[in-house]
Amino acid sequence: MSLEQVRSRLDSAIALHQDFPKEGIIFRDIMPILANPSLFADVVSCFCDMPQICRADALIGIDARGFLLASAVALKSSKPLLTARKPGKLPGSLVSSAYELEYGVNEISIQIDLIRPFDNLAVIDDLLATGGTANAVVNLIEGLDKKTTGVCVLVELLGLGGSSCLSVDVNSLIQY
Repeated sequence: MSLEQVRSRLDSAIALHQDFPKEGIIFRDIMPILANPSLFADVVSCFCDMPQICRADALIGIDARGFLLASAVALKSSKPLLTARKPGKLPGSLVSSAYELEYGVNEISIQIDLIRPFDNLAVIDDLLATGGTANAVVNLIEGLDKKTTGVCVLVELLGLGGSSCLSVDVNSLIQY
């Protein structure tokens, strides 16, 4: 199936929820994609073909919906999977970075011992909006003298300018 065919199917599958999680927000729900095994398989195949994934030694899935995509991509591409998690979710020695949200501040952490063997890492998430979370993960990777091959997302919200705040390439399957 061509990339354009997958994009058309994605656009039809993504559910829109007005005023969620708060008034004025249009939430783009990817869960119908996961409920459709053939579409999900096509999405995973598209991710595996992305140059950022091909050049990576390992993948980092961002908490929490990024895990759903990253685990399937890691399995299909035979690449190790690491996670970037919110506070209090990971044991061991961590490297952490704070980042701003539209409504506050949060923090993201990576386990140092797990990232140590890898030099080139691709970041995977479900959606890129303002880019704060992805930027925090890229900064963590680069702060450990590692290279980020890029950020790969299912959905990119162009109007929020997330890719412009990142110092690495962004690859998105569908854009709004």
